[in-house]
Amino acid sequence: MNIVIFICLVQILNLVQSSVIPDNNNNNNKNEIENLPEVNGDKFYYFGYGSNMLTKRIHIQNPTAVKIGAGVLNNYRLDFNFVSNRWQGSAATVVEHLNRTVQGTLWEIDLTNMDDIDNQEGVHLNIYKPLSVPVRQLSNNKTLTARVYLLVKQPVTDLEELERDSIPLERQPSKTYLQCLVKGAIESGIEGPYIKWLKSIKHNGKVAEQLENDLELKDVELDSVKENLIIASLEKFQRMKDDTIDLPKFELVKQMLIVCNFLKDLSIFFKFNKNLRTILQFYIKFLLLKFIKQIGSILKRKYLLF
Repeated sequence: MNIVIFICLVQILNLVQSSVIPDNNNNNNKNEIENLPEVNGDKFYYFGYGSNMLTKRIHIQNPTAVKIGAGVLNNYRLDFNFVSNRWQGSAATVVEHLNRTVQGTLWEIDLTNMDDIDNQEGVHLNIYKPLSVPVRQLSNNKTLTARVYLLVKQPVTDLEELERDSIPLERQPSKTYLQCLVKGAIESGIEGPYIKWLKSIKHNGKVAEQLENDLELKDVELDSVKENLIIASLEKFQRMKDDTIDLPKFELVKQMLIVCNFLKDLSIFFKFNKNLRTILQFYIKFLLLKFIKQIGSILKRKYLLF
């Protein structure tokens, strides 16, 4: 009986000591977090450039996130280099790159959620690492220091410097992930040309059905495969630097593709007469196909296409 009483007294003493004696490690960690430049009182600023641009997505694990607005990270580029099983394709990262920019969403989040977003980004698994960076707000040009996450294993090559048909599968986002980026960018008020560029990024065509349904991404439009193939062919053709080719015409064809999309948008917003819309679209497609046919024989001779 005495032994039992003794053991109970020891346990009680340990509990009392643990409640009275401060944990120096916890205090040190707390001080380190509070001294981070992105921390503002009991909040911190976070810059999302990938799926966390979308409100519905970030609130899954970070319910206290409040949107500040669109922001720009200078001297970095957007790239892809990590295959996510959840998203069925490559996830985004930012890479230091002089004179390039990344647009995304600025958030203010409770400090209590910092561990949650660290876990979401796989910091404990050494997949992503946090960094404090200056981000310019698009609405007022003011700069905030924000927390951003970049891959520990960064891509060696610039995705934009690769020919479209040579982009490795492991560096292609899924269709669902890219749709999430586009929807988040539109929702956050990111600039039109950047959204247009996001839509044109090559994806692997895979769909993460659960996320597609949960985040309502099914109707988010990306550039069509046909348009991307034509543009990729033209860019490849342009790199030949063949004197027999009138290069400005290739830019014209690109513009014609843009016009096709513009007319499609007009048909939605202004409800064009169906016959007029059909005539306009037919005429532009006729001009486009005529020019493609003219260069087709040259492309065949060069063994670049078809």
